[in-house]
Amino acid sequence: MTLAKSRYSLPMRLLTFGGLRLEGSDFRSEQPLVLLVYLLSKGTVSRTELMELFWPFQSHKTKRVKSLSDCLNRLAKAGVEIVKRGANLSCALETDFLDLEDWFQDGKYQQVISLYQGSFLHDIDSSKRWQLGEELEEWLSVQREGFQDKFVQAAFAVLEKHLSQNNYEALAPLVKQLLALPQGIRPFSSQELSRLTMILDAAGIHGFDAQVKHLYEAQDLAFGNDLLGRQEISAELLKTILATHSVMVHGLAGVGKTRLLEHLQPHLERFFETVTFFRLASLPSSASELDLLDALSLQLGIKVSSRALLIHHLGKTKQLFILDNLEQLRHLDPFWDKLLANCPQLHLLASSRIKHDFAVSYELLPLSKEAGFSLLELELKRLGLRYALPAEDLKTILELLGYLPLAIKLIVPWFKVLPVTEIYARLSQNLDLLVDRQLAFEQLIDDSTALLSQEDQDLFHQLAVFRAGFDFDALQAIFSAKQRSLRTLVESSLLGFSLETGRYLFHPLIQLYLDSQENPMGETYSRYYLDLLRRKEARQKLSLDLANLEAAWEFQLGHQAEKLLVYLDDLRQLADELSNPAYCLRLAQGVYGHFPNEPQVLVLIAWLKLRLGQYNEVRAITEKANKLAKSLEVKLSALNALGASFDLEAKFSAAKDTFLKTYSLA
Repeated sequence: MTLAKSRYSLPMRLLTFGGLRLEGSDFRSEQPLVLLVYLLSKGTVSRTELMELFWPFQSHKTKRVKSLSDCLNRLAKAGVEIVKRGANLSCALETDFLDLEDWFQDGKYQQVISLYQGSFLHDIDSSKRWQLGEELEEWLSVQREGFQDKFVQAAFAVLEKHLSQNNYEALAPLVKQLLALPQGIRPFSSQELSRLTMILDAAGIHGFDAQVKHLYEAQDLAFGNDLLGRQEISAELLKTILATHSVMVHGLAGVGKTRLLEHLQPHLERFFETVTFFRLASLPSSASELDLLDALSLQLGIKVSSRALLIHHLGKTKQLFILDNLEQLRHLDPFWDKLLANCPQLHLLASSRIKHDFAVSYELLPLSKEAGFSLLELELKRLGLRYALPAEDLKTILELLGYLPLAIKLIVPWFKVLPVTEIYARLSQNLDLLVDRQLAFEQLIDDSTALLSQEDQDLFHQLAVFRAGFDFDALQAIFSAKQRSLRTLVESSLLGFSLETGRYLFHPLIQLYLDSQENPMGETYSRYYLDLLRRKEARQKLSLDLANLEAAWEFQLGHQAEKLLVYLDDLRQLADELSNPAYCLRLAQGVYGHFPNEPQVLVLIAWLKLRLGQYNEVRAITEKANKLAKSLEVKLSALNALGASFDLEAKFSAAKDTFLKTYSLA
């Protein structure tokens, strides 16, 4: 940045944070300095714009011209060089707010914090010496909010850096500065307050609890309602996963393990280059290591077909895998051990109903009595149930529910249709959560659905055809469901909805319950997902619906398997575009079971095995395909697959012969 020439011995620098002054000068006239700030922020400004902005209340243009000239002359006498380019003006002068913007963009957050000595142009709008116009006032407000926002972002980045380095002593002064910010300019969001609470709890700093609570209350936010009763373990998990490579949270079904991990994810994303949340309940319990590799590579957006390639990819960056419902794939525990042993920057945070052999394990217990009451109160409020209920009755109900969060959320809609005495009677008769929690949840879900209208019950059971969630387009195409029924299921906590992905999801326990019911799959469901396979743009969408596609494929195998022959090329495209050859091979082998002598099926399996590195199996398959094939296209494809397998096995002479044969045949 060019430094303006000055008659003064010190170089001049315009300071705008916490006040307004021209360092290196004794010039103190406020309006010309504000005009200079505006000019520096815009770069080049026309005289007309400056006149209308700073003197909007002067009726005559002549007066405005004179006022602007007076300000410019006074700045010039102070040594500030204003460059005139026709009707436009510009200036080159060092100033703190331009430095702050540059440092923020460069990620120099400590410099940003040091530079921010108070609000931008503090108290200018309260000056009685000259009057701000509406446009200038709006510009000033936007700038103030923007600079305070940059300071807040920089402060959080530095706080989290100190936390990751266990530099707890440096936290308190910065937190004090952060909490002293005027909330009228740029108030904290509930997420930021939650973020700050998490940092303070993880560092064991409790001197700011009252101030943080006051900020929650001032913004009419429930203090800590994002994870009632879990603040302590959340902070402990955050601190532990930064220092340890494998951390496990285990506990009873419905105790809130998934919700805890979902709550932690955005906090953890600031400490790792990549954080990936894997919902393992979407995989079949019999999933192989190849199936797991497929799922991991698909969600990571990379193309790997072996553990070695995955290790190579993961070795590049500091990554965190959040593994939900790890008990689903307990037989694959050695996979994670080998992955950790070979990836020094990889961290694992997992949840399971059973305890696995991780470096650190935490048992997540049911809610405390106080947190249970608070959650019940919040859920009642969410559904608009604000009437007072006898505390003793609520206590008895919570005890019957074992203070389990999922059970509490499922029970709240009962209060809309049943008196407390009836709820107590039903729970006492049908549930004993402390004896057999899995059976109890099945009964609780049964009783919850029984309170719905017949139409809503029908939709709930129909939705069981979906695997690992669904979107609104699929719902409308397959069932034409009414939005009212959908809202009822969400309000009843029988169905979840993610704003981030736009998908509907069942809690793993509710999905388990639905899987045990008889839910006949229809032709409409199968056709919808198979049709997605036919179009390239839709195949990208299928990355979230592979479990549904597989269910649709299996349905068709059991009814009219021959119809799947037309989808074989699309299946190969899916394997190439989404890099999931093991998944596609499993579907192709299902068709092979019905048509073992179909050349197209054999060629597809050969190419997929080629992608998976199973070269030694390709020769027999392609020879059989070549022998059975009637079309030249299939023969050429089979020979190309065989030649590629020889080439990848470094059998170059055999590869050359095969490709020459292919060329000759073509």
